Amino acid sequence: MKKLLFKLFCIFIPSSGLRHIFRFIGMNNKVIFIKDGKTINFLFNLKILKNFKISGYGTNNIIKIHLPANFTNSSINIAGNNCHFEIFPTTRLLDKTTFQLYGNNAQIIIGKDFSSTGNTMILATGNHSVTIGDDTIIAMDTIIQTSDFHTVYDINTKKITNKDSNIAIGKHVWIARRCIILKGASIPNNTIVSAQALVNKKFDEQNTIIAGIPAKIVKNQINWDFNTPEAYKEYFNKS
Repeated sequence: MKKLLFKLFCIFIPSSGLRHIFRFIGMNNKVIFIKDGKTINFLFNLKILKNFKISGYGTNNIIKIHLPANFTNSSINIAGNNCHFEIFPTTRLLDKTTFQLYGNNAQIIIGKDFSSTGNTMILATGNHSVTIGDDTIIAMDTIIQTSDFHTVYDINTKKITNKDSNIAIGKHVWIARRCIILKGASIPNNTIVSAQALVNKKFDEQNTIIAGIPAKIVKNQINWDFNTPEAYKEYFNKS
């Protein structure tokens, strides 16, 4: 056994109908739960996760989950070395969301009060990152990825024209249903991304709505609130 080049770490924990699966193949991979700035033993806090899976292979990968967290039917998948996933505290729902890190040194960093729902995928490739600021929400069927996964090149020079690139999403961003956020995209604070938009470039102006394929600014001097219009209207009528 000592001659094996990998270590299989697999924990199955059934509790009150919940099943948590942590499965890694490789050396020195860490899953760390943090509450109030202190590392805790998740074995004594089984209810913090529900139908949540962490799996992958490689070495020296780190996953940090700051509590509270509200994952359901979601997963983190890693295939590479020295990858880093970190999400800060949120009480909002993260449902049917897949976080994928493929290749060495891939990174996904998500700020506090994040929410995502329904078949959302966030993917970072080797030596690239996806960063998402505080108070950002993502609606269902959205894809965020730092790579096209297939090469496009100039037929004369053979130079690659679609290299992987980082994605940066700011604070207080609302990404509506079925959006696609591609390599090199940058979305500033207080932006609304309209449903089915394709974002493939950097935007700098805050407080805008961007929409279309490819996305462009369609309205400025705008902000948004997490509450429904009726709840928002009621709140301000009382204040």
